[in-house]
Amino acid sequence: MTKTSSLPIEVRGSAKQPLGMSPAQFLRDYWQKRPLLIRQAFPDFVSPIEPNDLAGLAMEETALSRLIIHDEGRDRWKVKTGPLTEKDFASTPDKKSYWLQLSAVNSELQKYEDAVAAMEIAYRGGILTEDAEIRRLCELLLYVGIPYRGATTLQKAIADDKVKADKKTYETLANAWIAAREYDKAAQPLGQAAALHENGDLYVRLAEVLMQREKWPEAQDALQRALDKGKLKDTGNTKLLMGIAVYSQKKPGEARTWFQQAREYPNERKAADGWLQHINSEQNSGR
Repeated sequence: MTKTSSLPIEVRGSAKQPLGMSPAQFLRDYWQKRPLLIRQAFPDFVSPIEPNDLAGLAMEETALSRLIIHDEGRDRWKVKTGPLTEKDFASTPDKKSYWLQLSAVNSELQKYEDAVAAMEIAYRGGILTEDAEIRRLCELLLYVGIPYRGATTLQKAIADDKVKADKKTYETLANAWIAAREYDKAAQPLGQAAALHENGDLYVRLAEVLMQREKWPEAQDALQRALDKGKLKDTGNTKLLMGIAVYSQKKPGEARTWFQQAREYPNERKAADGWLQHINSEQNSGR
C-alpha cells in the first residue's frame, strides 16, 4: 500500500496517461481521498477565462467556488467555500516572495500567462506594494495582450502614489492605452512623458496618435514642440507630418513650405514630392 506522505499532489498528464498515472492508481490513491493537480490533463486546452477574471468570479454571490490551500509543513489541506474575498487570495500564501518567485520562474520558462496570473493574485490581495512590482505586473499584462487592464492598473497606482509618476511610467501607460486602442486616453500620459523626455521623439508619437484621431491643430502643436525640443531621430519625417497636419487644416500654402523642407531629406523626398504635386494640381484646377 502506498504511503500517503509519499504521494505527489501535482502530476503532469500525457497522451498515454491523461491522469498522470494509471486509472487504477488514481482510483486507489486519489479518488475521493486526496486532492490532486493534474497539469496537461487536456492537451492544448485554452482556458476561456483569464485568471484574474476567474478570481473575480469566485467573489460573486451567484458563483460556486472553493479555495483549496495546502499546508506543506504539516501536509494538511484547508478548503474554503465562496464567495471569496480579496483577503482570501492574499492569504494563499501570504508571503510576497512566493508570488514573485513563482512569477519569475514562469517568466523564465516563457509561461507568461502563468507569470502574470501569480502577480495579479498577489496584487488583488494587496501584497504588491513596491513601485517595481506594480510596474512589472503592468508590463506583463501588456506583453500577454491584456493592455486595458494593464493601463487601468497602472493609472490607479499612479493616482494612489504607489508608482512614481516619471517619464517611463507615463510612456508605459500611454503604450498600454494605445495597445488597447484607447487613443484619446493615451494622449495625456504621452504628452506628460514627452514633456519630461530629453528629446522631441515622444511629441512626434503624440502627434501620430492625434492625427489618427484627426485632431489636426493639436497634432500641429505637438509636432512644433518636437521640432523645438530637437534631437529627433527623424527630422525629415517630422516635417512631412507637419505638412500633412497643416494641409488637413486647409492651409495648402503653409503646408507647401513644410513639404519643401521635408523633401531635403532623401528618405522623405518621394512622399513630399507627391504632396507638392497634389497641392499644385489642386491650385491649377482652381480648387
